[in-house]
Amino acid sequence: DEVAYVRYASVYRSFQDVESFQEEIRKLRELGDDDRRRNQLPLLPDESS
Repeated sequence: DEVAYVRYASVYRSFQDVESFQEEIRKLRELGDDDRRRNQLPLLPDESS
């Protein structure tokens, strides 16, 4: 979820100003849905293992 990520990143990365926050949002928009899903860690272990 993009909104959850931005909320998390705003705390974790301790943005110093609006510009750095906007830069993170710009990076998110540049990534396609496939790229975001591919880089996301699974919440549950794969049952096929």
